[in-house]
Amino acid sequence: MSPSTVLVSIIGVLIASATALSVAYMHRKQMRQIEAFRADVKVGLVPKETWLWARFKDNWHRLLVLSASLWLTLRFLTRTGVPTRSEVVMVVFSGSCVAFTFALGLSQGLARSMSRNLFDLIVELRRNAPRG
Repeated sequence: MSPSTVLVSIIGVLIASATALSVAYMHRKQMRQIEAFRADVKVGLVPKETWLWARFKDNWHRLLVLSASLWLTLRFLTRTGVPTRSEVVMVVFSGSCVAFTFALGLSQGLARSMSRNLFDLIVELRRNAPRG
């Protein structure tokens, strides 16, 4: 048996195990939610989002860019022979996409906090404005 066959077999077993564990976890979570709903109707049948799922929904586009860039870079690094000009350009482009994604995320968070603070300031100024 070759090492690549063994590796593929191990990966297949790991994926099947992870799938079975995640399905069992979601089933237990659903059962707990139903029991909580039977005890108190105010709880509702739909549970709150998990922290991880909420972050994924906010950052799925960043994860997509990062995974595509990582795939291009790994493909470039595992290739044998002299790199061509187009390969080098693709690696530089993927690196710049990663940097742009991080900068965009930082600026988005900064703009969100600035607008929230600005809104609070405007509300406070309107409350304290002299009426006349």
